Amino acid sequence: MSEKEPERVNPYAAPQQDGEARPALPAFTGERDASRPEVVRYRYQPRLVPMLLVVLFFGACLLFYVWRASNNDRGLIINGLITLETEGATTFYAVLAVLSAGFVLVGVWALATRLRGPSYLVFDTDQLSVPSRFGRRPRLVPYASMREIKLLRVQGQSMLQIETEGGKVTVAAIMLASDAQLSEVGEALVRARDRARSSPKHAAQAP
Repeated sequence: MSEKEPERVNPYAAPQQDGEARPALPAFTGERDASRPEVVRYRYQPRLVPMLLVVLFFGACLLFYVWRASNNDRGLIINGLITLETEGATTFYAVLAVLSAGFVLVGVWALATRLRGPSYLVFDTDQLSVPSRFGRRPRLVPYASMREIKLLRVQGQSMLQIETEGGKVTVAAIMLASDAQLSEVGEALVRARDRARSSPKHAAQAP
């Protein structure tokens, strides 16, 4: 009998007891606005090395599957369960080639976004500004509207999911300088949210 995997603890959950202290903030790695020292920002763009690896790996996969689809003359058995005739196997290789090409395009697009200049995740005095991935205006998320902040890991990638009154917003570690910087952003968000919710202005607006 296998043991049940313990539930992951959300480091950004609300304290279990009143007055419970938050962990200390990690070392500060953001940038301060020279004209507005209270505003902090973090570069928010795809990391160079992972995107290069994506392009190289799936580029090699693309070449391989194009070659296999072009020169295939036999069937294929997948995991001993699915048997494909020659034509079906050729189609299978062609589909994998198309999928590989898609990942290559995603990687090239991510690298191209770095060339148009840096974008920033901005902590303003009362809201977070999250850059759009497709060139639209950034999304503005008031700290007081944040209900819950969760740390998620999907296929080895870490991200923060911010649940707000208007939906969900995601901050991905791969768009920041490091996973450690994601932890710094998460702690800063929790403190900004708690500060906004405890302000007299928010208390006066609460039903």
